[in-house]
Amino acid sequence: MKASWLMGVVAAAFLVPADARAAAEARTIEIAVTNAGFEPARGKVTQGVPLKLVVTRKTADTCAKEILIPDENLKAELPLNKPVTLRFTPKRTGEIRYSCGMNMITGVLDVGSSDGGAPSKRLGTRDGQQAPEGMTGMS
Repeated sequence: MKASWLMGVVAAAFLVPADARAAAEARTIEIAVTNAGFEPARGKVTQGVPLKLVVTRKTADTCAKEILIPDENLKAELPLNKPVTLRFTPKRTGEIRYSCGMNMITGVLDVGSSDGGAPSKRLGTRDGQQAPEGMTGMS
């Protein structure tokens, strides 16, 4: 009886779509927008591990009424006191920078390799050279 139950669970795992499994396994990081900026302003994530950023603007006294993540081509409005979820999977090691729409309030996600190594270069570059600052690449 126990063996057939276990086989059923294993079979069900293969029937669940990959996107659903990835969403269930996503790492969640909560970021608040306060008078001090993005809190936390720096976080560590892992290359290849799905990420779910939940951003909540908790003050009206800020220019961070939207968040931009150029390296992931993401942009989202941040309504006051309403969590906004952004999902993506970091594909390379290095830094993923995020900012308000005016690039005045910023934060960084440090992407380490899935084998535990330290970030090797800034995300958004192919040869390890520093990528230009700014909001280029956004549509």
